[in-house]
Formats: sequence, structure tokens, C-alpha cells
Amino acid sequence: MVYDIRAFLAVLIDERFCSFPTHTPRVEVVTNTFEDALVYENLQVFRDSRNDGPVEKIKNAISGSKTAEDLVSSMFNILKDLKKAALALDLLEMGEEPWPIKPPVYISEGLSWLQEQVRQKQQELSVGSEPAAGQAGVAK
Repeated sequence: MVYDIRAFLAVLIDERFCSFPTHTPRVEVVTNTFEDALVYENLQVFRDSRNDGPVEKIKNAISGSKTAEDLVSSMFNILKDLKKAALALDLLEMGEEPWPIKPPVYISEGLSWLQEQVRQKQQELSVGSEPAAGQAGVAK
């Protein structure tokens, strides 16, 4: 997954006070788990979170990182000892409407693909189940 380093730095600093030249390089962050993909997709939400527990650890890692490499290293250390259920419960406690967490890109893309497959299959089935011309309303 490729993340724009300008966006990453804007989250770390505060996007209202920073501007970057358009030639600032992109950085590739390869995710290893669902959890780190979720964090990288929602850096702003985690940075601004008021939750404690696992979300607070992630927030502190984001705040304490000066580079993408620092964050990757911090996330690795957090996630190796993380209890996934505790993170899930912490995220559910955010209680904001609408819920601010976006799924990782690979999940969104997979769900979009699946939705399209279901839509196509529904069309195939509805076309195949229509009565033939001249047979509508004929009782046997």
C-alpha cells in the first residue's frame, strides 16, 4: 500500500500549519496485519482519539513518530503484544456517529468486487426467471 508522505507528515504535525512542495516523495508502507492497515488508513482518527488502552498506545506512537519508518517500528512493537479483542472493543467505544473508522483499502476493494459479483448474479437470475413471451399469465 502506498501512502503519500505529505499526508503522513500533515497528520503528525497538524495539516492546518504545514504545506509541502508537490514533488515531496511518496513512501510505501507495507502492512503486515489487518490492525496496522487499519491504523495507516485512519491516522487522523487515531491521532485525535480520546480513548485509552490500545488506541492510546497507537495514538502515542503516531504522536511520537518523526518519520514513517519510526511509526512502522512503533506499530510493530505495539501489535506484537496487542490483544486484538481489546483493540476491537476500544474502537467500538469511540461512539461517534457516523463511525469515523474507514476499512483498509484492500477490504474496501474486496467488498466492492464482491458486491459487483452479487449484482451480476442477481441480474443473471432475474433475466433467467422471467416468463417467456406469450406465456405470462397462462395457467397449467
